[in-house]
Amino acid sequence: MLVVSDTHEDPCYFATVRLLATVEAHREIYIVDGHRGELARQYDDNIRRVGYAPTWLNVMRKSNRVAYFESRVPNKARRALREIGFSHKDDFVVGLALAAGAPIVTSDEDFLAKTIFDELSARLGLTILPACDALVGLAL
Repeated sequence: MLVVSDTHEDPCYFATVRLLATVEAHREIYIVDGHRGELARQYDDNIRRVGYAPTWLNVMRKSNRVAYFESRVPNKARRALREIGFSHKDDFVVGLALAAGAPIVTSDEDFLAKTIFDELSARLGLTILPACDALVGLAL
C-alpha cells in the first residue's frame, strides 16, 4: 500500500517515481484501497494533476490492479493507536494494511516518526517502509 508524495520538493521524489515505475512493471503487484475508496479519494484530493503519480494511479485503476479491503480499524488496534498518539486522519490506512496484510510504503511523517514507527511495528505487527528505501525493503 502506498502513501507517497508527488512533489519535487520531497527529498524522496525520485525514489518514489522509481518505486511507482517498478510496481507498474510487476503485474502481480496490486495497490490496496478501502471498499469506499478512501485511499483513492485521498490521492485524488492531494496529488498534483500533473506528473507521474496521477498517470500511474490511472494505469493501476484501468488495469484492475486495485484490491479492495475493509478499512475499519479493529477496536483493539484503535485503542493502541490512541495510546501512542497516532493521527485519526490516518486510521483507515492502518485498517487497510491490517486487513490486507500489506506493508505501508510512505513518505508521510505521521508514520515515520520514530516512536510511531516502532509502536506500529511492535504493537500491531505492521511493516512500514519509507518511500526512499522501499525498493530495497520490498526486494523488487
